[in-house]
Amino acid sequence: MNGSVNAVKISDHGVHPLLLSASDDAIVRIWNLARFEVQGKYTAPTKAAFKCISSKFDQIASGSESGLVCLWNIETQKMINVMKGHRKGVWAVGYDTSIRCCDDSANILISGGDDHDCRLWDLRSPSESAMLLKAHQNTISSLQLHVQRNIIMTASSDLTIKQWDLRTGEVVHTYSGHTRPVMSVQFYGDRMISTGFDMNVKIWSIQQKKEIHSIADLHSQPIRCLKLQGDVMACGSYDATISILNFLSAERPPSSSNS
Repeated sequence: MNGSVNAVKISDHGVHPLLLSASDDAIVRIWNLARFEVQGKYTAPTKAAFKCISSKFDQIASGSESGLVCLWNIETQKMINVMKGHRKGVWAVGYDTSIRCCDDSANILISGGDDHDCRLWDLRSPSESAMLLKAHQNTISSLQLHVQRNIIMTASSDLTIKQWDLRTGEVVHTYSGHTRPVMSVQFYGDRMISTGFDMNVKIWSIQQKKEIHSIADLHSQPIRCLKLQGDVMACGSYDATISILNFLSAERPPSSSNS
């Protein structure tokens, strides 16, 4: 690979898990984790760097610096579609996190980026976005979609996270608390986890729409990304380290003792 690797994703499609990577050399690669080798490559139509990646079933979606969202089929290794609408680079793409079987919601994809917009795409007719969400004042760096609960979450460099109603496209709530750009957001049951350049990991109640806990001092430089798998949370930072902790114990505020 030539240039930075901007995003990775593990796909459980097929017999063996696959590692997907998106990089500045304008190539999405499929890595076979059983043989530790590249088994497929996809090149950006405009040779612009790929900045993000996601997958669902046999599909891969990736956003590029040119503003395109590209779709490929893992099995055929062929491009399905190129979706145009963003005016600047796309930094986040995502499928529904709640669906585990094939139904209509598997045809929904969201994307966001430097134009401050979040776009919702119906993959059955992707010639233009089905919904345009405009409210952020800066780059959208991360997003999450939960179709069963009709929720879209978008995290932005404008220091906020916005919760949208999937049915109406309206902002339901704006979560404020980060003091620097918010770089990553993820659902965890009825909670939401976020992190960013202020080096804090924040835990929010979606039902109460408020911050319920904050974890500080995990890193000495901004946190770029986080991932929750089960009860394990991993955070990657510009200080060149990854912190791993048990989320259930980390979310509980420390108990105080009376002397």
